[in-house]
Amino acid sequence: MSEKLGAGERLYQAFIRRFVIVLCSFCLAAAVLAVPFSLAWLYQSGDLAIDRAIGAQEGDGFALYGPGWGLEEREAQPYKLKLYAGRKPDVLVLGSSSALSLRSSVFSGSMVNMAGTASSLSTLRASLDAALRIHKPQAIILAVDFWWFSPAWEKDPFEERSLPRRELQYGPDTLKAPWTWLMHRRISLGQFFAPLYGGFREDRFGARAQWDSEGFGPDGSWYPLARLTGDEQGDEAFADSLSRQKYRLREFAPSGGLSSDAVDAFADIFFRIKGRGIRPIAYITPVAAPVYDAMLGDDASYRHLFDLKNALMARGIEVLDASDPRTLGITDCEFLDGLRVGEVGCDRILHELTNRWPELLSYVNMEKLNRVLNEWPGHAWVRDERVSDAFETDFLTGGWWKAASQPVPPPPPPASTPAAPSSTASWA
Repeated sequence: MSEKLGAGERLYQAFIRRFVIVLCSFCLAAAVLAVPFSLAWLYQSGDLAIDRAIGAQEGDGFALYGPGWGLEEREAQPYKLKLYAGRKPDVLVLGSSSALSLRSSVFSGSMVNMAGTASSLSTLRASLDAALRIHKPQAIILAVDFWWFSPAWEKDPFEERSLPRRELQYGPDTLKAPWTWLMHRRISLGQFFAPLYGGFREDRFGARAQWDSEGFGPDGSWYPLARLTGDEQGDEAFADSLSRQKYRLREFAPSGGLSSDAVDAFADIFFRIKGRGIRPIAYITPVAAPVYDAMLGDDASYRHLFDLKNALMARGIEVLDASDPRTLGITDCEFLDGLRVGEVGCDRILHELTNRWPELLSYVNMEKLNRVLNEWPGHAWVRDERVSDAFETDFLTGGWWKAASQPVPPPPPPASTPAAPSSTASWA
């Protein structure tokens, strides 16, 4: 009996050894194959191809750069600065993502949109300094967010920030990205194996651009197509923004008053631009009307918004207060969410800026601007088939209506109409 048990034990140990050897060999082979696969995936998708993307966007070329990493300043800055260096525009747009939908198509001169590189006054200064080291534009449009002026948002608005970091390179963190995106269902299995069957588009750079047609256009403006078409869950009826305001989260944190240091810091930026012989034009970014009204109902917590215009004017800074969108005729449907206005809303702001400061007229194509405002009211974007032939969805009701060039959009269908399913999970 003991001999039989000994033979069985030896057989079991031999099986375990073989299993471990096979498993280790499989893992080693997988590791050896995974690295070149990730390299091929990232190269073909264009997620690390800033120079290739900008090259494809030169001249009359149209391409989108929409990396899968995200839209934080550290991802946007290297691309925007290289784009700016190549364009050397007459007009520069600076601000947070609230101004990303302002496009060069309504400008007669050259324009680069570097919005999305300034989430605070200190990062606004850093982006401005980096841009001015490259090129001196004729005018700079500053999209000013109210939360920059809250003492709770930034401790030291005069802080000297370091230059934007270099763009992402091939390395351990980037090589694991396709696998991470697959695991988190940001890409499908078919999209993961796209390098094996040529599933990447030549005029799209980055995972977002490849499959969602989301990305930065040749002027640096952002095309949020997944949000516009309902493939990505957004701020339906401003529910998320209103909830954040109600619970005083993030941008809606109560301030206890307007920060005089922040006002001084913005004045320093504004007059630094003016001192360089550049025309600064500033506006306070709009908030969706329901959100604005909710803030007005708690005005003591948001003096950094309601006192901001007068505080800037007292420093000698002329500014357009667009915080209440109704003063400019911007409707709820022209917003992307509670804090970000869409393309048509941005054009309404630009139209008012030309009324206030006529010197801006030499850079704006008023015929195109007026055509947009006449043909696309109530829309968040002007449909561009180079991006997609999809239709815009009405995020206020959850129903669908076609974003055709009509003076007034048709009424939405019954609320029971289902939204189009999303092919990939949200990148937000």
